[in-house]
Amino acid sequence: MKKEITIDEWIYHYLRNEDTYEQTDNFLRRVYKRCDVLVVRYGSPLSRKIFKLAKESQYWNQSQRQAIKSFMRQFVYNSDKMKIIYKAPPIGEKLKQKLPHKDIYLVETALVTDSKFVLTTDRELCSAINKLKDELGIDCSVLEDFLSEYIKESNYI
Repeated sequence: MKKEITIDEWIYHYLRNEDTYEQTDNFLRRVYKRCDVLVVRYGSPLSRKIFKLAKESQYWNQSQRQAIKSFMRQFVYNSDKMKIIYKAPPIGEKLKQKLPHKDIYLVETALVTDSKFVLTTDRELCSAINKLKDELGIDCSVLEDFLSEYIKESNYI
C-alpha cells in the first residue's frame, strides 16, 4: 500500500547541500520505487522553494544537478508521485496551542491524507505531533530516524 509522506522544507535544504543531496536522492529513488507519494501544501514554504532548486542548481556539480533534475521530473512534474494539497480544514484552537505555530499547516495537510504521516527534521514538531497522536491520528518521524529503516524496507521490494 502506498504511503503518503507529508514533507516540509528539509527536502529543499538537503538537496541543496553537497553533504546531504546524495542521501536525499537515494531516499527519493526509494519513494519512487515503492510507489509512495510526497505530499506538499500549496503555498507552503516548501512549495515556494521547490522551483528555486532548478535555477540554483545550474551552478552545482553535475551529480547534484542530476539529482535535482530527477526530483523535478519524477516528483514535481508527476502528479502520481507528488500530491499537492490546495485546501485543508483548520484544526481546533486547543490543538493549535500545542503545536509550533509555523508548522500548523503541516498537521492540517497530513490530516487530509490517507497515511496521516509527517516526515521532518524538526524534533520539536515531531514530538508535539506524537504527543497529540490520540487527538490527531497523525504519526510523525524525524528524518534521521526514518531513513535507514525506510531504505532497508525498500531493498525487499
